[in-house]
Amino acid sequence: MNPNESGPDSSLGFALLTPTCGLPDAIGCRLHRSLGGGLVSLSAFLLVTALTATAVAAPINASPKDDTATRAACQALVHVRGMQFAATQTLSEEAAAFDALAAELGRMEAGGGIPAADLHALSSKARALLARRTPVLQFHEARRRIYARVDDVQEAVDNVFSAEASGKLSAPRMAAVNRLSMLAQRIPRSAGSLIVAGRADPDAVFVLARDVKSFKELLKGLREGNPNFRLSASKSKDVLDALQTLELRFAATATQVGAVLGDLKGLVEALELQAAVQSEARASDQTLAPLCFGAGSAR
Repeated sequence: MNPNESGPDSSLGFALLTPTCGLPDAIGCRLHRSLGGGLVSLSAFLLVTALTATAVAAPINASPKDDTATRAACQALVHVRGMQFAATQTLSEEAAAFDALAAELGRMEAGGGIPAADLHALSSKARALLARRTPVLQFHEARRRIYARVDDVQEAVDNVFSAEASGKLSAPRMAAVNRLSMLAQRIPRSAGSLIVAGRADPDAVFVLARDVKSFKELLKGLREGNPNFRLSASKSKDVLDALQTLELRFAATATQVGAVLGDLKGLVEALELQAAVQSEARASDQTLAPLCFGAGSAR
């Protein structure tokens, strides 16, 4: 892979660490170059962050009078940039991003040398984001389970069709089974499109909830009859057995859809807090960089 091209697991660039080339020690720069200046995963970023934090703890050319202030500013800057990167990963499916954000927050707050008030806004937003860990991870896990059950549900729908086709299959019953097949495919897609541009899509939420309800109504109609769908109650044991299997399999999907919708509010809040953490991190960066690199530096 061209080192200047992004990989599949690196949505954000290693550019967040590029400024380490200007730190008093050149270790961060050497690490950046050794990786080709390209994009890296969260685990690689955290490794470099840890090494860079060690490097800036003892700047080579700092004079005694500014050694303490420079060291504190550089250490805080490393952790601020680490928090900014980790925050961008918290809406992924990995708990490691939250662990990384918590670790960087803890290191920043324990570093000392920088007035707590200067970093209070960033710390506050980061803690609020960390508090949304459970709904975010539960949302992704529930959605993953929905995807994992697609084939099982579709297989059960196909078995219903086969059982119906073995007898006299009326047009309304065929239409109902065909709609079940369509819904079995559309429900997972809807679960994957609930968030658009950082916000919950109300249309997608409505369609997902409506489709689950329609699926259940069609199942019941095929079994017990429903005049609105022009369906009569089934008397075939094979059909009833196939419908029961489908009902059991879809129940698990419906449960996960409920979990997705239930955790959606927490996910949206996390998206807003993610943006807030990044904004506060940029502001803190602008404050700390001149203290670390020197006034007038644009690193």
